Amino acid sequence: MNKSTATLTSISATLGISISTVSRVLNDRAKKYRISDATVAKIKKEADRVGFALNQIASALRSQKTKTIALVIPVFQMVILQQLQKPLVLKQQKQAIRYYYSIL
Repeated sequence: MNKSTATLTSISATLGISISTVSRVLNDRAKKYRISDATVAKIKKEADRVGFALNQIASALRSQKTKTIALVIPVFQMVILQQLQKPLVLKQQKQAIRYYYSIL
């Protein structure tokens, strides 16, 4: 299944689970609604298989939180400082992606 067809509805239909349950799991609210670990694992496995990705724009509109971090990093003239800067930025990008944030 390609990314254009990987939706909450398609995952729900494939697994025979309600759309709201799929949404709660993929938005990390399974514990709040006491969704079983087996169901969570099943939904996450299917989401990974079909390449599902949360739509950050839709989530921001709904929650009224953009989850965007702006990094202002000066351009250094010294080569040694540029070499130190790159790993720092890459580490921050990985953390941001992990928690569904975007970096400008």
